Amino acid sequence: MLKSKKQVSKEELKNSLLLSLEHNSDAIDYITNEISRFESYCKYNENDKTSVQTLTTLRYIKYSLDYLDNCYSDNLKKIGVRIW
Repeated sequence: MLKSKKQVSKEELKNSLLLSLEHNSDAIDYITNEISRFESYCKYNENDKTSVQTLTTLRYIKYSLDYLDNCYSDNLKKIGVRIW
């Protein structure tokens, strides 16, 4: 059962945010590699509309993950946790 925000301790919140930040970083690394792969592919196959659309979608996913990464970092700063 989910706890309401008021029932979550600062330590639980910190651990949850750190774990989410770690998973998000892994996802960013994966998407960055996929973008690189699709960029290389699209250079040689510019007429492949599906790959170009996939590349556009991957870039949007990376943008979203970067935004989420900033949100996690900001929330950690609010509870007094410094990240590198």
